[in-house]
Amino acid sequence: MNYDKVLEQIKPSKEEEEDIKALSDYVVQYFETIIKDDVQIICGGSSAKGTFLKGDFDVDIFVRYKKTKENYSNELHKAVKEFCAHQKINYERVHGSRDYFKFTYKKISFEIVPVKYVTKISEVQNVTDMSPMHVQWALSKLNSKLADDIRLAKRFCKAQRVYGAESYINGFSGHVIDILLINYGSFDKFIKEASNWETKTMIDVKKIYKDASKELNKSKTQSPLIVVDPIDSNRNASASLSKEKYLLFIQKTKDFLKNPSEKYFQIPKYVKPKEKEGQKSFVLDIKPLKGKSDIIGSKILKGINYILKEMKNNQFQITSWDWFFDPDLTHFYFYVKDETLSKTYIRKGPGIDNKEGVKNFKQKHKTTFEKDGVLYVELEREFRTPKKLLDYLVKQEYFTSRLDSFNFN
Repeated sequence: MNYDKVLEQIKPSKEEEEDIKALSDYVVQYFETIIKDDVQIICGGSSAKGTFLKGDFDVDIFVRYKKTKENYSNELHKAVKEFCAHQKINYERVHGSRDYFKFTYKKISFEIVPVKYVTKISEVQNVTDMSPMHVQWALSKLNSKLADDIRLAKRFCKAQRVYGAESYINGFSGHVIDILLINYGSFDKFIKEASNWETKTMIDVKKIYKDASKELNKSKTQSPLIVVDPIDSNRNASASLSKEKYLLFIQKTKDFLKNPSEKYFQIPKYVKPKEKEGQKSFVLDIKPLKGKSDIIGSKILKGINYILKEMKNNQFQITSWDWFFDPDLTHFYFYVKDETLSKTYIRKGPGIDNKEGVKNFKQKHKTTFEKDGVLYVELEREFRTPKKLLDYLVKQEYFTSRLDSFNFN
């Protein structure tokens, strides 16, 4: 397949790249004038590597402190506050293992990250300290063709909704995509090889281990894909990748190879579900809480899983569901078999050989019966329609505490 049309859509123009570089350089130089500590200030992330997607990126700036600080974030906060006051813009302090700062300047989103200046892994205090080393490693391997292939891989993964290491996604991080493309050498080779990935796959680009699945700590090898970090050989860079997203990605590569087309690079948009014969659809438009996307997205997903689990526990048949996360307005919908359940249902109890279980079951349920050596009880349903159950679930604290507000659509 010829990828020129896809690259036209996802690759910034030369002029755009130059504008972003000039703006980034200005911010770096400004911080250099107001931070009096011994620091190195550099651009990082995809903008530094030349692998960012048009209109879909943040400019990462790392402030590398050469002297140990009690709290790197508090030290940097002073400079961020001064810069934003001078530019008359707002900023946000994002809490994490080490706080960093976000602001939008000249319509570009910046993330200012405090890190300790390190040159070897033994000096690392926080995983973010390694980020500049990751950038340096990637730059030593990249050329313009491979940078474009990384863009294609990112866009492909975004379109298949398997991109992002956040806990509500559990997909491929940008760092993992970099390593994989550098390992395989091209987008086409990456897709072809990935289509043949097995239940457990190991990628060791620097050939450090004979078998990383056995030599790495077991806690690092629970994910289906083991990608040995080229900077820290004791780290599995893809540890957050879930089995679900791993298998989905493999299936999408197989589909793509059967019929390569531009549609595999198109980001899916939320479309209100249509009614289907014999099925009922429910749609919730959810306003997330304020905060870091990873945290608020995870909270909403827990609320969604709560609804799906309780629907199943109450014997309603969910045929399909999906959700589209957006920090401003998230959409969740599901289809359920359109039916009114019987007034009563049968609950299975313990086997009659389980004396303690039988005693407890009979104490809880006064009228039981035995069949094939197992106790059962007939109970009255509280919810006979999915609508009635959903009305109840969305009022429960477990759901309401994980979002700001919602509307049925």
